[in-house]
Amino acid sequence: METSKILNDINEDIKALRTEVFIEEQNVPVELEIEVNEDRYIHCCIYKDDILIAYARVYLSTPAIIGRVCVKKNYRGLGYGRKVMQLAEGQLQRINEVHLHAQIHAQGFYEALGYTPFGDIFSEAGIKHIAMKKTFIFYDMNTLSMMTSLTTRTLRNYIKLGLLNGQMIKGKWQFSEEDIQNFFKEKFVEAELIIKSKGMVNDYLNTVNVDASCFVVDLEWNASLEDKIKNVLDIVNQENSVRFSYLKTPSKTHARLCVIAKPMIIKKILDIIES
Repeated sequence: METSKILNDINEDIKALRTEVFIEEQNVPVELEIEVNEDRYIHCCIYKDDILIAYARVYLSTPAIIGRVCVKKNYRGLGYGRKVMQLAEGQLQRINEVHLHAQIHAQGFYEALGYTPFGDIFSEAGIKHIAMKKTFIFYDMNTLSMMTSLTTRTLRNYIKLGLLNGQMIKGKWQFSEEDIQNFFKEKFVEAELIIKSKGMVNDYLNTVNVDASCFVVDLEWNASLEDKIKNVLDIVNQENSVRFSYLKTPSKTHARLCVIAKPMIIKKILDIIES
């Protein structure tokens, strides 16, 4: 059974794992490994069957600092390094930048998690390191409401249902980009957002009074869409004022459609594509 724990101070399991990884495997001097004031850190632990297998600690400064990231030898290569980093990043309390000192051999691992190196390579405890950092963007409830066209009341209901995750900071909800991406992946949410978006587009096309509008959409390419494109071209050929183009991706899995036309013509084209 796998469990995650957040501790306010070091315990014997943490001492044992850090001793095993840093002192015994990497020859870090004992006096540099365990600090007197370990209680100033947040200790992030992943246990499997009551064995501590992955660990990281967080210092809540500005920027925040993540360190002592390690995974028990027999559990490496199984994704626990990524998991414990996600656990550590989840403790940042919406601090928008975090730094760490990466051992050179692990630089690629951190880059895959969104960290970028800065400064020169340096030696720490006799091991070559590079400083790395990651910046986070957070959105409040009103901004997310504008992004999705969902009311703040609806968003709060999604929070209660567990479909939208965020963090309450000083009485206000804050959402990371990861929180929002996961929210958009929920099938029920995705369906509601599509309905909302279609409604906004139709409202615009039905009420706007302009000679021409531009519409750009990315769609999954398949045989059905190819047939619909042929029907769209029939409209284009009948309307001299319509400018239409589409471009497939190199993999031919998606296509980008661009239409410049009168709003009612765009609406006809959208009706064909959505049929």
